[in-house]
Amino acid sequence: MKPIFSVILILFLATLQFNCKSEKALYDPPDRRPVQSIQIGDAEEAALLQQELKIEIQQVKDKRLFYFSGNKDLDARLKELGYSIQREDLMQIYYKYAQVTIKDKVPDSSKAAELEKLGVIILNKEEKFWIIRGTLEQLKQVKKKGYQVKELEKEPRPRYVEIVVTAQTDIQKVNETGVDIYSVETKDKTFIIHAGAFDNQIDLIRKLGFTVTRK
Repeated sequence: MKPIFSVILILFLATLQFNCKSEKALYDPPDRRPVQSIQIGDAEEAALLQQELKIEIQQVKDKRLFYFSGNKDLDARLKELGYSIQREDLMQIYYKYAQVTIKDKVPDSSKAAELEKLGVIILNKEEKFWIIRGTLEQLKQVKKKGYQVKELEKEPRPRYVEIVVTAQTDIQKVNETGVDIYSVETKDKTFIIHAGAFDNQIDLIRKLGFTVTRK
């Protein structure tokens, strides 16, 4: 084999190996310790359990406390207190951000419903790709649908926007969409909200009837 072809083959195999490792890492949980969960009433109950029982909390979501398991004494104590313990699938509880393309191109608007049906959130629609957030299992299903999925190296940043509302109660409505409100200024008879928002939040705010301007 000629030297030039040997070099090309080595580079090809190295690239293939790197891509395989990158793809595998995308679906790897950041922590492989087993996780269990219990039903709770509110954040105060979670804080009390953490303080009294020294639970190592993985996350609190939808009135469920997820914690790293492995302590049989802790599980026994929780059962004594009346909690029902549920074992969790790591692929379903860890989330990652990723950029998606299809055939090396940005998805067209008709693909939004398909992706949302899989459970992922489309955060931003960039010029060359979309940014999504989903569980490891959801991202794997996106891959199976023929999309190219690449993990983001860092969390995406929201866009800087100005939102115009006419009442103070509207400020709360905007806040409930999950945007990061930086400041609010009064101008004439309106309130201008300076905020950070992703595209999906911008769409939601516009559906509420408010004017949103990207800066």
